[in-house]
Amino acid sequence: MIQEDMKHYTGLKDFLERVFEMMALNFPDHTIFFATNDKETNIIRKVLDQAELSIPEGKEDPYCDSFCHLAVEQPEKSIVIPDITEHPFTKKHPFTKQTGSGSFMGTAVLQENGEALGTLCLINDQLNCFSEDKLTLLKGYAYLIAKAVEVEQRQMRDSLTGLYLSSTLPSLFEKKQADYASWSMLYINLSGTRIFNERYGFETGDLRMQKVSKTLLEIFPAGSLLARAAQDKFIALLPFEADENPKSMTEFHVEKLLNHLKSMPCVINNETSYIRMVIGAAVSSENSHSFSELRDKSEQRAVRGNLKGTEGLIFTDNDDQEKIEIQEFTIRNAMEEESFTDQLALAYQPQIDIQKETITGVEALIRWHHPVHGFFPPNIWIPLAEQSESMHSIGLWVLQRACSEMKAVNTDLKLSVNVSPVQLYDPDFPCNVRHILKESGYPAAHLTFEITENIFLEKNPVILENLLELKEIGIKLAVDDFGVGYASFHLLHRFPIDILKIDRQLSADLTSISSKKIVEAIIELAYSLDMQCIVEGIETKEQHRYYQTHKVDWGQGYYYHKPMPASELAQLFTLFKKPVSL
Repeated sequence: MIQEDMKHYTGLKDFLERVFEMMALNFPDHTIFFATNDKETNIIRKVLDQAELSIPEGKEDPYCDSFCHLAVEQPEKSIVIPDITEHPFTKKHPFTKQTGSGSFMGTAVLQENGEALGTLCLINDQLNCFSEDKLTLLKGYAYLIAKAVEVEQRQMRDSLTGLYLSSTLPSLFEKKQADYASWSMLYINLSGTRIFNERYGFETGDLRMQKVSKTLLEIFPAGSLLARAAQDKFIALLPFEADENPKSMTEFHVEKLLNHLKSMPCVINNETSYIRMVIGAAVSSENSHSFSELRDKSEQRAVRGNLKGTEGLIFTDNDDQEKIEIQEFTIRNAMEEESFTDQLALAYQPQIDIQKETITGVEALIRWHHPVHGFFPPNIWIPLAEQSESMHSIGLWVLQRACSEMKAVNTDLKLSVNVSPVQLYDPDFPCNVRHILKESGYPAAHLTFEITENIFLEKNPVILENLLELKEIGIKLAVDDFGVGYASFHLLHRFPIDILKIDRQLSADLTSISSKKIVEAIIELAYSLDMQCIVEGIETKEQHRYYQTHKVDWGQGYYYHKPMPASELAQLFTLFKKPVSL
């Protein structure tokens, strides 16, 4: 938590400058550095390199590979190493090989609860530099830094729940908003808090708040911003990628939250008390809503729900349907403009060989930025395009542009392109594909078409004929968003499928035993049918390691790379020879 929060501290940088100036008087000729760590990663935050040992600020290392962890793991939370060439850990360390000799002293920077948030260290290329008196002095400086971090944390975090204070959310949202295509804000109002506290006491009421906070952290997706807004109110900002429908995904996460709370009521003195809440929701498309607008709308809906005695999620008010109709009208007209295709662009999200940890392919994702109306999310305008004839020309434009751009970037990369069911109804589709491949020179063997599960329900024989012809061309076929749709498993034998792509909703919910079982069943199914398995929506190291352990072939998600234009992808391959390691 502190590793992430430290990026947003406002006063710590200046405070460390002053502390290091004082330490320089007590420890001349020594390199001084402060690092934070979380049992996984050690990050050097501040360095005063008086001994000229070339320790860079911002350097990240695995926690257990750092000198710092030696201090944290000691019972006394500090360590003095007179000669780093003699200590069992440090004598083989790359830093020791670089400097040749030296001494090291470090002490943990401890939080109020006794847990280490980092270390304050001294190092020199001379032997036997440090005494017990110097260690005592170092611990004093570490205490000062710990108190400064504590002050910063109190300005950011609620002391009871550990969630952000609502006053910090606007600036955090401003910094992170552009990282995702859309966001939803939830204004969560717990019902019956006053009566609960009067009946069971405020101490028990605090435990109830902590339980709700912990549940929000567990249920909502990675990247969410969560705050306590008042005694019994919370704010949650949920992030979504371009191919996610923010409204339906918000409904999915809220349903999980409510079901979880329903299954785990509070039991006090043999009495059962269920946690109930009113949740007002509002959605932001890319830069179309400010924080204040989202908060006003979501809070107003929660207030209306309270007045009406409504519980659960409230997503609409009277003017929402009218706004939807106006937006659809605007999109349909914009698609008729002569410059429509000039407004389109492609972004490419790298696909990773999870076992080798190298980039082996990309998925092409369409973007539409209108010169007047701005960004239109694909999940909103593509369904409208599929209702008209324009989907055919849009699909061919995507394929032609993707093949041409990837031919210029690197033909060794596999390319995945989404294909609409509307395109597969067209008997001329395979012929058009052949023409584009010939014209672009992109190899068919490196091309994959992603189709959705509901294609299996279609009765039109042209679809199967087209899929078989695409296979003859050499193109691979992947079932996108597999595991949450309508696919009947026995139909996988009827269709020439090569790849199952596990839906991001399942990959995001690995804390659930049922989701894990579904994921593992899909992996086993894919391999039993000699199909490749790809997972989308990987956002954390834990998810990566899980799929690596389960021998999944490929993965994609923000943990590896965000979608990028072809020019950035080209730069990636200019800097490194293929394959590109993570």
